[in-house]
Amino acid sequence: MAKMTKKFASALIVARREGIPENQNNQGEFYQLLQGKGYFWNSLIGKWEFVADEPADEPTEFVRLRVWADTEIVSEVADDLTKVLKKLKFKLQDRSDAYRCRPPKQAESRIYLTFSPPEKG
Repeated sequence: MAKMTKKFASALIVARREGIPENQNNQGEFYQLLQGKGYFWNSLIGKWEFVADEPADEPTEFVRLRVWADTEIVSEVADDLTKVLKKLKFKLQDRSDAYRCRPPKQAESRIYLTFSPPEKG
C-alpha cells in the first residue's frame, strides 16, 4: 500500500468523487491518471485542483537541471555535470547559488542549472 501522505489522501478523495479507478499500489501511476483527467496537485493549498483544458505554451528551448546532493559535494557534482554537458555542446545560461534544504534534509543542498541546447546544423 502507498504511503498515506496528504497528497495521496486527497487524490483518493478526488478519485472516489470523480469515479476514477484507484491505484493504491503505485502512486506515480495513480497521479498520472489524475493528471490525465485534468487534476493537478497544488502544494500551496494542499489540494488537487481541476484545471480546464487549454492550449499548451510552446516548450522552452532550455534544459533545466536541479542538482540535489550532500552539501559537502553539491557544488562539485554541479561542476561535473556542467563539464559533461559543455562537452556535448550545451551552453550554460545560469547557475544558482547552493540552497540548503529544509529539515530534516538540512545536510543536503540544491543548485539549479539552465543550459541552452547545441546549435542545430
